[in-house]
Amino acid sequence: MFDTGFAVLVASLATYALGKTIYNVFFHPLAKVPGPKLAAITRLWFFATDFSGDSSARVLKWHEAYGPVIRVAPNELSIFDIDAYLSELYAQNTKFTKAPYFYDAFNNPEGTVFTQLDKATHSAEKRLMSHAFSRRNIVGMQHQLYEHLHKWIDNLRAHARAQKPIPLSRAAQCLTLDNASFFSYGSTEGALDSEDFHNELLEQFEAFPKLVALFQFFPVLQFLVNILQRFSTSSSSAARGSTIGWDRFISQKGRGETNGMILFESMLERARKNNVHIDRDRGIANGSLMLVAVTTGVYQLTKQPGLWLELKRQLRAAIPEDNTEPDVTELEKVPLMEAVAKESLRVGCPIRGRNPRVVPAGGMVCGVVRIPEGTTVFSPQWYYCRDPSVYYEPELFEPKRWLVDDANALHAMNRNLVVFSNGSRNCIGQNLAIIELKLALSQVVLNFEPGETKDPELEYEEYVGLTEPKGLVEITLRESP
Repeated sequence: MFDTGFAVLVASLATYALGKTIYNVFFHPLAKVPGPKLAAITRLWFFATDFSGDSSARVLKWHEAYGPVIRVAPNELSIFDIDAYLSELYAQNTKFTKAPYFYDAFNNPEGTVFTQLDKATHSAEKRLMSHAFSRRNIVGMQHQLYEHLHKWIDNLRAHARAQKPIPLSRAAQCLTLDNASFFSYGSTEGALDSEDFHNELLEQFEAFPKLVALFQFFPVLQFLVNILQRFSTSSSSAARGSTIGWDRFISQKGRGETNGMILFESMLERARKNNVHIDRDRGIANGSLMLVAVTTGVYQLTKQPGLWLELKRQLRAAIPEDNTEPDVTELEKVPLMEAVAKESLRVGCPIRGRNPRVVPAGGMVCGVVRIPEGTTVFSPQWYYCRDPSVYYEPELFEPKRWLVDDANALHAMNRNLVVFSNGSRNCIGQNLAIIELKLALSQVVLNFEPGETKDPELEYEEYVGLTEPKGLVEITLRESP
């Protein structure tokens, strides 16, 4: 009896799978959209691609074979079209909504401005943060950022004097973490005090994107992990860090030691005026943008010593040698500094994608492809930062491409440089990331001479669209005379 029932169950499941396959391949509304056939059959195929560590690069190659719109899962499409990206998918007043399966997996009980699905709530959240993340506020915090930079440079100098390789990605992570925690809470996590740039939090940050990728494709795992966490008496270092950082902030605020410039103080003041609740479960500001860009910039400058020395010459011509904290507005007057910063963002592309959206009522048309409502679509920033029709030899780190006397070429390159996305849901932290990047790169160039890189190429890993340098990215530097 049991054997018969089991056989019926297996036969039923096989019949269902066969029927589903036939429907997806031949009768699904997306059946005529080109792409690998396995993509039409099951999302598991795309999971393997997404978990490979270079998803955007792989899908970009499929675009070369199949065209600007391709099917990557039964109900999901990838779009490579800058006009669609800017005017529809991620436009200022887009009707496209965030795909729940992707953002729910990030699992913050309080929600964040990144994961928030509801547009009205997202706008309200962003308004609470807008003052803290404004360029004016970040420019006003430069002295505090320089305090962390001076400690960072001292650590790099100690490695240079000892002729020790610098684990560049870890070093950049430590600077990022202390900047982000200070910006969020007004105090640091002490990452720059870590021996040889090794900090427990960094390992958890590295594991997080892979875990999210699993949750996106297998939500039951997220459900089980949440249950286990409820019965666990311990918490992660990241969670403890947020709680401790919040408590330090509340204590400092009570003693009148804050100045209104840090994120949570600014948010609390605006939340109080608007009767909105804010609690300590919110994480610190994300610093992965700066991590990738700084690692990319320093590594590539080390590989091109002539470029390093030319940038140093231009910086020295613009900034007095006794000025140890040059204002970012002065750095921005140095053409090659601006070019190196842009190229570091373009080549590193810290957030490569996917940021999927759901097609609204009425559907959309992209080229010759009509896409029905309810379809999930995405269009990673990586595509446009590596578009060979806009950037010659896009895989090369070539800052001087930004110094050409060609208005049309510059317009096209700036239009495609969508590192921080576009529209009302673009990255709110871009002012902080850009200023941190320029300060960090200029300080390294001014204080050191280029040494050598251990790795012949700088490789990256990407999970759920978040990018990190692969490995330690070891380099050597020499002190400036």
